[in-house]
Amino acid sequence: MEEREYTHEEVARLIRRSGLRATLQRTALLKIILNSKRHPTAEMLMKKIKEQGLHLSMGTIYNTLECFEKHHLIIRVHDENDVMRYDGNTDFHIHLVDHNHISDLFDRELEDLIRKKLADKLPQDMQSARIEVTLYK
Repeated sequence: MEEREYTHEEVARLIRRSGLRATLQRTALLKIILNSKRHPTAEMLMKKIKEQGLHLSMGTIYNTLECFEKHHLIIRVHDENDVMRYDGNTDFHIHLVDHNHISDLFDRELEDLIRKKLADKLPQDMQSARIEVTLYK
């Protein structure tokens, strides 16, 4: 998977495309998530937001994260200690959890294999459902 840095304008466009208003706070928060390779926690996000000179409460951060998830902009990942972390890559990939470190494994063939194997077992309305795979050490 190619790594890249998202610009403020690209992030604002993604937010608007999802049906949300692209406020400064939403754009800043999603940009941090999209440009992070660490699957940040809400607390990590709060620290980064403060470093940018913005002021958001933890409640606002959690509400915004929930909104982003509902609009399919991010996904939640639990680490080994059941701490909630956030991932801006919503394409199929496997999360490999080793204590508090989460890395990503991308494998399109594996996704195709899983979908093919489940095709006859799932109801029709679940055929295009998002598949999440997380492996814990």
